[in-house]
Amino acid sequence: MLQRVAVHELSRRRRQLRWVSGPEFDDLAQQAGDDALVNVLDRLDEFRGLSRFTTWAYKFVMFEVSAKVARHAWRRQPPEVEEIAWDRLPDPMARRPEDRLEQRARLDALSRAIGELTERQREVFVAVALNEVPIDVLAVKLGTNRNAVYKNLFDARRRLRARMAAVGHPVDGDSGDGARASRDARPGRSAAGGPTKLRCVIVDDCPALLRAATQLLEGQGIAVAGVAATGAEAVRLMKKLEPAVILIDIELGAESGFDLARRLAQLPRSGGSRTILTSTHDEAEFANLIAASPAIGFVAKSDLSAAAIHRLLAGGQGEGRF
Repeated sequence: MLQRVAVHELSRRRRQLRWVSGPEFDDLAQQAGDDALVNVLDRLDEFRGLSRFTTWAYKFVMFEVSAKVARHAWRRQPPEVEEIAWDRLPDPMARRPEDRLEQRARLDALSRAIGELTERQREVFVAVALNEVPIDVLAVKLGTNRNAVYKNLFDARRRLRARMAAVGHPVDGDSGDGARASRDARPGRSAAGGPTKLRCVIVDDCPALLRAATQLLEGQGIAVAGVAATGAEAVRLMKKLEPAVILIDIELGAESGFDLARRLAQLPRSGGSRTILTSTHDEAEFANLIAASPAIGFVAKSDLSAAAIHRLLAGGQGEGRF
C-alpha cells in the first residue's frame, strides 16, 4: 500500500524527475515506501486513532517522497551559493527611460540590502530565493535542520523588506490591497471605519518560528491572541479565546496538523473561527490532504503575512468555519 502511494506521488512530480525512468523510478518508489514503513513502525505508538490509520501513514510516504525527489533533483545540479550576477536576472522593464532607471535603482538598493544581512542569512537567502535550492537540501548541506534554515530565510526577508521600504522601494505585497487590508485591521481602523483587529492563534512546535511569526503578524496589524506548541494547548486556547483565525503547522512534532484541524472543527463553540495550514514544504506536496481538511487554505511559512491571511479569508468566506 505504501509503495503504491509512493508511485502515485512520484508520478505527480514527474516534472522534477525528467531524467528518472524505468528501474531507477521503481527503485526510488521502493525506497520511499520502505523508509516510510520503517517510520510508521517506529512511531506506531504515537497513533491515537484521531484520524484514519491510512491517512496517518500516508503522511510518512509523502515526506519520504519529498526528501528523495529533492535529493535526486539536485544530484546533477548541487546547490551552490554564488555571487549574485544581477545582469543575468530577468529584465521585464518597460520601454520608458524613467522605468528602466527606477528598476536599476531598486536592484541596486536590493543588492546593498542583501550585503547588510548576516553571513548565514545571506547564504540562505541567495540559495533558496535566488538559486531555488530546496530547503531540505540546503539544510543537509549546512548541517542543520529545516526549521533553522526557514528561520534564517524568514529573518532575511523581513530585514530586506524593511530596508527596501526605508529607502523608498517597498516590496510588492507591502502596498496595495493586501497592505490596506492589513492596515485596516489595526486598532481604530476597519474597512467600514470602525475599530477592529483580526485575532489569531499560531500552533507550531518551533519556539523560534512562533516568535518570528508573532512579531511579523503583530507588526502588520494582526493580533496574535496566543501561541501553542501542541494540539492540547491549541484546543485549550481555542475554547478560551475563540480567535478568528488559527494557523496550524502541518508537521506538528509527533502530531499531525491535519488531525488537529479536524479536532478543532468538532469543538462545540460559536464565533466562526477558521483554520489556515502552514508548512515549510510546498502546497503541492499536501494538495489532496489540504483539500480534504476543514481548513480554508494553505500558506507557506516563507510567504506568511497579514496580506496572505486576508486573501485566504476573502477567498474562503463560506469554507472552513468551525
